[in-house]
Amino acid sequence: MLYSDELAALSNQELLKILKSRKANAFSIIAILFLMVLFAIYQSINFGIGFYTFFPLLFTGIAINPWKSYRRAKEECTRRNIS
Repeated sequence: MLYSDELAALSNQELLKILKSRKANAFSIIAILFLMVLFAIYQSINFGIGFYTFFPLLFTGIAINPWKSYRRAKEECTRRNIS
């Protein structure tokens, strides 16, 4: 995982490539988390509160890290005025 200092050392094309991959990764994980929340709601309504009701909470931390990584890359692109 590249941090802000390492992102600053990349060329513009490398940064755009990393931004694109991080965006796809972040949104796919968020989509999976959304589906898990929908399943938890369905499970709770039909079968009552159980393990799957709280299952998405376990993965919330996993979803936060790719989103932060995407934001760092996007901020670096904004700082360089590239899109």
